Amino acid sequence: MEKAIIILGHGSRQADADSTIRRIAADIRSIGGFEIVAHAFLQHTRPGPEEALEQCVKEGADMIVIVPFFLQPGGMSARMSRRCSRKQGAVIPELRST
Repeated sequence: MEKAIIILGHGSRQADADSTIRRIAADIRSIGGFEIVAHAFLQHTRPGPEEALEQCVKEGADMIVIVPFFLQPGGMSARMSRRCSRKQGAVIPELRST
């Protein structure tokens, strides 16, 4: 069984912002555990998820793990955090989030 992992980032217009995703993929590659290691971005940067999936299959993957990684500081993570807080606040009024 050829196991693959794709580290999926949001993607940014700032070239250096996406270097974190590439570095994580390189670290996983050096640690081992997966025969195939790839990275992808949802927008602004290539490869996209479809390209990464196709590449993994071409390299022989028969199991692909996709790991979303949206922990980088930026506009998207701030918006998602606020959205989650609002939704949970409606369900659990006593919830405090910072």
